[in-house]
Amino acid sequence: MKIESVQGPIDAENLGLTLMHEHVMTVNWGMRMTFNSWVDRDTIISNAINQLTKAKQFGLKTIVDATPINLGRDINILREVAEKSGVQIIAATGLYYTEEPFLSGWSPDKIAEQLAKEASEGIQGTGIKPGIIKCATSAPSISDANRKLLQSTALLHKMTGLPVTTHSSSMNKNGLAQQRILLDEGVNPEKLIIGHCARVTDRIQDN
Repeated sequence: MKIESVQGPIDAENLGLTLMHEHVMTVNWGMRMTFNSWVDRDTIISNAINQLTKAKQFGLKTIVDATPINLGRDINILREVAEKSGVQIIAATGLYYTEEPFLSGWSPDKIAEQLAKEASEGIQGTGIKPGIIKCATSAPSISDANRKLLQSTALLHKMTGLPVTTHSSSMNKNGLAQQRILLDEGVNPEKLIIGHCARVTDRIQDN
């Protein structure tokens, strides 16, 4: 089985020790495009290489960078960090929970069709393809806009076969609502990770 990384497809057997939810950089794209000094690119790359190089000494081989499009994903930075650190990086497609104005006019199908181009053609003209889909929920309850994003994620998953990883809040347990919606919309449960559950100490008991 092949998995897409920022340096091309890799065999699943060669993933090695993998961290499944990391962020090399998160940033507001609008501010970055407007102000040249908003992001110190060299410092971000240097810090990421330093941290990954140290982690590699303890056996780390791969990270999944779960940064979606509208949380500042920069595919060129990810590729450079992977090349210089020697750690494999899997990039994500998908959208964060931010309720963007365009959501009112776009259907889940239209959003999924647009994002699917990254999986078939590559990200930002680089030819680098995502290896996972990221979606997110912040509020305790699912808003109409967030439901649309989750539905588009499910559609994208069915179109591409890519696994899904989420951002949820363990404090308000909205991961349960995410799970219900994604499974109802056809996501394969074997390809679904509900993120940020590490602080949860209780569990649902079967009756």
